[in-house]
This record gives sequence, C-alpha cells and structure tokens, in this order.
Amino acid sequence: MWCDFKDQFLKSNEILMKHLEDLQVSDHG
Repeated sequence: MWCDFKDQFLKSNEILMKHLEDLQVSDHG
C-alpha cells in the first residue's frame, strides 16, 4: 500500500515538474 502511494506521488510530482518547466519555457518565450 505504501509503495503504491509513493509510486503515485512520484508520478504526480513528475507531471508537476513537467508543467512547471512548460510554464517557465512559455514564460520566457
């Protein structure tokens, strides 16, 4: 159960970071 939670957290965190990067890129562009 804990592993599942950690997995999901890491996945959503990854997506969050990607979104942040996209925002920063479009910001400079």
